Amino acid sequence: VLRQVIERTVPGTKISTLCIFGDQLIEDICRRVSPGVKADKGIAFPTSVAINHRIQNVAASADMDMMIQVNDVVKIELAVHINGYVASQAHTVVMSANPNEPVSDRRADVICAAKITHEATLRKMRAGVKAEEITNITREVAEFFQCSPVESTYSQAINRYVFSGQKSIPNRYDVAEGKADLEFEIGDVFVLNTCLSTGTGKARDSGMKPTVCQRDVNRTYYFKMKSAADLFETISKNHPVFPFAVRNISDLRQKLGLTECLGHGVINSLPMLVERKERETVAQFQTTVLITHEGPMCLTPPQTMSYVHSNHNIPADSHILALINQNMGKIELPRLSDIHIKVSLATLLTKLQLYRLLYIMPHAHRPYLHTNGNIFFT
Repeated sequence: VLRQVIERTVPGTKISTLCIFGDQLIEDICRRVSPGVKADKGIAFPTSVAINHRIQNVAASADMDMMIQVNDVVKIELAVHINGYVASQAHTVVMSANPNEPVSDRRADVICAAKITHEATLRKMRAGVKAEEITNITREVAEFFQCSPVESTYSQAINRYVFSGQKSIPNRYDVAEGKADLEFEIGDVFVLNTCLSTGTGKARDSGMKPTVCQRDVNRTYYFKMKSAADLFETISKNHPVFPFAVRNISDLRQKLGLTECLGHGVINSLPMLVERKERETVAQFQTTVLITHEGPMCLTPPQTMSYVHSNHNIPADSHILALINQNMGKIELPRLSDIHIKVSLATLLTKLQLYRLLYIMPHAHRPYLHTNGNIFFT
């Protein structure tokens, strides 16, 4: 799905067109997965298309007139689930005026920084590693490229029917929040979400109407307006646990009840975050990762990178280079004799079998990004 949305991401396209296309494609493909088997499947996070300084949660509706322009940096995020098991992915592309010539300005710096951070932290995700090490790598690579990790963005542990679990890893530490005190364990599934900015990385609410909402399963309320009660009933039926796009509320009468639902917390809006300075650029990469006894296993395929060249570089003696040069290799299923594994084999096999339905083997790619002195490959 993400690959097809990326292919349609060209100058002159409205972002609402891409969002609607992505959601429809997820639904169409899910209907073809095990058609004779009754299974809950579909969108786990609506297609979001964020341009330039916009960060996330932009599931645009048809009445939003934002259009992709030449030189824009576009971030595409979406997620799908089968029987509650989620696979989420995000990718960044640049709308170059000449695709055969590398982009070499600050857009290239932040894309290189974000991708290298993503590859390095991915390889670091092993049982026993502390979350603090992931955040430190993000900060270190960002400094090499004179970029900043974006606040209020996280990598999240996910569980069945739980899109954001209790375990989270911030891209940057907040003094009030403190450091994430957790270790990776075998059987954990994380959405590794790398988000960097050419600016300070300070995020703010855009002030626009929310485009993504989510039901709070722990709250109830006796509604005063019938439209609010009807809307809540519809959402509880169609989107009981996962985030949904506001544009999918087709009944205009029910949409009038959204304000009451939001006001009493039975439905929460996900803010459309932006970098504080509009002239800055944000890049994002996201992968779903399963922690196995042999290391991290990517459950979502890599996508073709835009052609970019950064004048910054990673020092030759940095441990980051050693990390990104590690071969991910082939992860084998656990052996029955591995009784020391913390998660049961049955649980791990179930996760792998379901995620295989979501994985498409990637094609070989050309070199995707250059830094001053290094060429990195997928």
